[in-house]
Amino acid sequence: MRQPIENLTTFDEFVDFLQTQPESIRYELYDGEIVQMPQPKGKHEEIIQG
Repeated sequence: MRQPIENLTTFDEFVDFLQTQPESIRYELYDGEIVQMPQPKGKHEEIIQG
């Protein structure tokens, strides 16, 4: 049985996508999929805010 080919995002497409998104929301490209990262909490939030 054949599996359908998934539509994966390239790095260049990911960079273009990031340019259209607010900087307050973080994303990463994971195995060809764009994943929204959770907001930092506690000490992690303190470190990011400097």
